[in-house]
Amino acid sequence: DVRPEMEEDRLGRLRIDRAGRRAMVDDAELKLTPKEWELLAYLVRRPGRVFTREILLEQVWGYNYLGDRKTVDVHIRWLREKLGRFGKLGFEIVTVRGAGYRLDPIRDPAGNGERTAGAAQAS
Repeated sequence: DVRPEMEEDRLGRLRIDRAGRRAMVDDAELKLTPKEWELLAYLVRRPGRVFTREILLEQVWGYNYLGDRKTVDVHIRWLREKLGRFGKLGFEIVTVRGAGYRLDPIRDPAGNGERTAGAAQAS
């Protein structure tokens, strides 16, 4: 039984439109590069999990990526800057010292950290 991939993921105020390759905060579209979008979409589908640079390079940039490993750090910084303009989103991208990065939902009384239907768990 093959289930089609969900076309939309939500986390807090963020909505990832997979079919349209867009990221929205409330009604505002984020201006992301293709790699920023892929990195954010990858993390949103896997909140709470720690990913090393190597795993992110393999999964987002591809197996044959031969560039600088620090590109992950740069893209994470750019995502944080772009997302930070919107204030509290219901999640944060945290650095796990010596390990990598993790997207943490922030649960508050308003429920802004809750995942909603359509946010399939993928590995």
